Amino acid sequence: MTDATLPTRNTVDFASPEAQSRVRKRYAAERRFRIYGISAIAFAALFIVLLVSDILIKGIPAFTEH
Repeated sequence: MTDATLPTRNTVDFASPEAQSRVRKRYAAERRFRIYGISAIAFAALFIVLLVSDILIKGIPAFTEH
């Protein structure tokens, strides 16, 4: 039989400046993604309000004239 060796694991130093830089970049990307999502929802809500108000404004004369 042959002697099999287990592969060594690479250890990551989470306290290193490189790792901290990657974490900061990841958190910044997450903040940007969250801001994009909230702004997209707000933009869609604004257009829904505009659409409903336009429908109501054009429909009110139908209730006053008969």
